[in-house]
Amino acid sequence: MTLAEAKIILGIDSQEDAFDAFEEQLFALKQFFVTKPILQTTFRAKLKKLKQLQNALAVFEIEFKQPSKVIELDLINVIEFSSVFKEVQLLKNNLKLAINRSNNPFEIKEYVERLLELAKNYYRCWKINATFDTSAVILSKEPDPMELLAAIQAANSAGINTFEELVENLNQQNAAISVLQLEAARCSMIYEKEKEWTKS
Repeated sequence: MTLAEAKIILGIDSQEDAFDAFEEQLFALKQFFVTKPILQTTFRAKLKKLKQLQNALAVFEIEFKQPSKVIELDLINVIEFSSVFKEVQLLKNNLKLAINRSNNPFEIKEYVERLLELAKNYYRCWKINATFDTSAVILSKEPDPMELLAAIQAANSAGINTFEELVENLNQQNAAISVLQLEAARCSMIYEKEKEWTKS
């Protein structure tokens, strides 16, 4: 990368402004990673932008250390949707906190990769064998976590605890089941689409 290209990427005229410009754009990227629904296509595009910023900064001889340890996530293999939800929320919140705290692009990339892995596991768990009306599904809109938790608790109170039991009760005219059905439809669609995106 040339000096001129680095300046364009960072949006600067003077070399002295390089790090401040980097931090400003890094903050915007971190906000994206912690607030937006986790989708491979959008997150991968932002990771490319992060790499560009890092390369631009390297032109000015500002470099970062590679993290010594990579976070490993275990595959979520639980059949109760309440356990899946709680485990994913905890891990997701911890990863988002780590992203917010870090100013090292290498670390942020690792945390985002783990977020993507976690989301894929979550979508896989909710992918159930059922036919859904997908007209109300918006892939880029996650349900309110408190609303989803309330629906999960209501379903649990009605004796519906596992993904299999959810499939058996999808025909119920029940507000909680409707919320869970919508989430299962959204996750199923994302899971299938991301398999296609990965192949292409």
